Amino acid sequence: QQNNRWTFAGNLTQSFENNQEISYGITKELTVALGHKNGGNALKPNGQDSNIEVFNGYTSTVYTTLSYLF
Repeated sequence: QQNNRWTFAGNLTQSFENNQEISYGITKELTVALGHKNGGNALKPNGQDSNIEVFNGYTSTVYTTLSYLF
């Protein structure tokens, strides 16, 4: 997903966010999920080249969650 934002100085900036998650209900109360998230500036510092990446070893986050509903 690409987003347009404005800074306090009124400058337009572009950013991206890429999320994937898969979850599995083990029981009615217990769910486990595995996901990945990456985001940042949509353009490189030169303002023209794309900086959008699905995975980056420095900025990506890989996570797991375990949820239990009481």
